[in-house]
Amino acid sequence: MMEIERLKGLQAAEEREKRRVEAQRRGAAVIIDQIKDREQQRMREREILEKEQVQMARTIEAMKVQDLKQAESKRLKNKQMLAEVEVSNKLALDAKQGKIVKEKDEEMEIVRYNKARIEKEEARLAEERRLKAEKEEEIQRLRELQEKAADR
Repeated sequence: MMEIERLKGLQAAEEREKRRVEAQRRGAAVIIDQIKDREQQRMREREILEKEQVQMARTIEAMKVQDLKQAESKRLKNKQMLAEVEVSNKLALDAKQGKIVKEKDEEMEIVRYNKARIEKEEARLAEERRLKAEKEEEIQRLRELQEKAADR
């Protein structure tokens, strides 16, 4: 009789151990699924960010090209105006030269503005890269913590 009780106790202990192991397996499977889901989300976010960065770079490049075309157009216009001023008369030459100086100042202001805008955009992109790197470091740290916790 005592042997039967002892065997029943052992069997019950084995059954509890099996349930505990199975619960651990299910818990691990849930965590693995969550990790996979998070990684997929991160990959989607990275893809979106990369597409945005490519689009931003294209936009910046298009703006540079447009600015160069506008500056070239403006220079050609200025040359034509100079030629007309020289032909028309010497008295108007002084007034026109003052206008040219003013336009050159405006062009320099445009160049400074564009340079500042580009620097600001580059700083923004650098900040985005920094934040992305920080997120990746945090993710790696969390993975390492999970691995350590799983090893225990």
